[in-house]
Amino acid sequence: RLQVSHDHDAFTRSSTECTSLPMTGSNEAETVNPYLSVVAPLLPPQLSSALTQLRPDADATIDTLIRFVSGSAAPGDDQEGWKERQDAALLALQGMGGSSPSGSASGSGTAKRSREGDNEPAAPEAKRTKLGTPASAVDNGDARFVLHAVSVTSPVRKKVDLTVCERGVEFVNPTTGAAEASVPLADLKRAFILPTRGKTKAHWTLVVLSADTADTRKSAKAPAAPQIILGLDAIASSAIKCTTHGTDAGTMITTYKPGEHTRDVLLTLAASLRVPVFQPSPDVFKSACPGLSANASGGGVPGVEAYRAAKVGTLWFMSEGILWGESKPCEFWALEDLLSKDDGLRMISATGRTCTVLLTRKTPREGEGAAELGEGEEDPGIETAFSMVDGREQDAINKWVREHRSLFGVEKRPGVGAVTVQDDSDEEDSDFEADSESDGGSASSDSEESEEDGDEDGTEEAQESGDENENDGDGEEEEQEEEELSPEHHPLMRAGAMPKMSKAMTDMVANMVVGDMMGGDNDGEDELQDD
Repeated sequence: RLQVSHDHDAFTRSSTECTSLPMTGSNEAETVNPYLSVVAPLLPPQLSSALTQLRPDADATIDTLIRFVSGSAAPGDDQEGWKERQDAALLALQGMGGSSPSGSASGSGTAKRSREGDNEPAAPEAKRTKLGTPASAVDNGDARFVLHAVSVTSPVRKKVDLTVCERGVEFVNPTTGAAEASVPLADLKRAFILPTRGKTKAHWTLVVLSADTADTRKSAKAPAAPQIILGLDAIASSAIKCTTHGTDAGTMITTYKPGEHTRDVLLTLAASLRVPVFQPSPDVFKSACPGLSANASGGGVPGVEAYRAAKVGTLWFMSEGILWGESKPCEFWALEDLLSKDDGLRMISATGRTCTVLLTRKTPREGEGAAELGEGEEDPGIETAFSMVDGREQDAINKWVREHRSLFGVEKRPGVGAVTVQDDSDEEDSDFEADSESDGGSASSDSEESEEDGDEDGTEEAQESGDENENDGDGEEEEQEEEELSPEHHPLMRAGAMPKMSKAMTDMVANMVVGDMMGGDNDGEDELQDD
């Protein structure tokens, strides 16, 4: 009985020793506590010393260890070396397989079970506008005017607090207060207030350009010609809040209540930008196809719908020029930038149901895209086509061209504003140019008619006028015989002088103008051919 008991104790002892021996084979190189082995050499001295003397009641030491590996702050006031060693330890843990920040297991090291959803792809970052220099890094000075919670489509497409500062315009996120974009005030050139087309409710669109031509380059750099485009309902559907800083009374807050007109909001905003403001008017141009949508301007739509390539937009006709607006990128053709009286604006129509408007801009003489023209070489211009214009708009476009074509390509002198000149010429000007050589004959016919009238009436005044006309005819013949005529002595240079025109020619011109306005056939040409 004693021998059996002794053998049982020996067997139990040997089994215990076997269980305490390290495992061999495939797990021979595996460490019993891999995370502790990595962290221990990097622990602060106080924590490492306490760990070597770990006792069953060392709860505080274990709690501090958990703080260390979880990235928490050190307990108490002893912070020496904690942050630096903690960062190094976390990097070492991340370098081990299966301990990435996302918690997914990979590699050959000890791995822990991944949580549900850890292997799902990360959500793409929100699309941000490429603006080169971060908006938050630009110092635009103090704010002067703020339009709160306005929907903007350029340079960012979201609802922002538009803030006009001393040196720039900032587009601030109303929730986070971060600047989403920034545009320097010095870059802005002109602003337009447009009655938006295609809206069920009357709506205004504000377009602010930094250059008349559109910047179509695709690059990650900041756009060379930023544009500001935003919109407001013509009648406020909700309260609109504006803040003005730096007034005599300090900061002034203005609130437009629902139902109030909002055009004054855009005028105040445009004035704070310190740029000239233009607005198309039905008095200058009125579309023949107003459509069924609401119109904020009233009295008609001062623009036509067109397509530029595949983009639909509106050509706005103004006394200062033509704007391609609403559809980005916007572009402006000033009257002085159009190529010439004949080629600045042309229309092509194959069927009459639709037409194509061709605008030709002068080639720039300096800067990017500058023309290198030889001596005597004509400027070919830069042509832009706008297609699918309703054929009923041709009469209105022709009328606008007749009234403004005299200013096409004419450089504006400094300090002199553009003046709209009524141009009586039209597409049949060549007919009159061909008959200009017969002006002398028309003058003599006038004198003959006046002489006949004088004979019939028997008045001395009619006879005297006939004699004067004959004398004028003789004088003109003598001047034609002279080799040279001094310009300052030319009869047409006298005060109140005007070229002579026969009554028949005057009637023809009147009939042609009436025919153009009424849209009828050109009877003037027939009368000219009959004569």
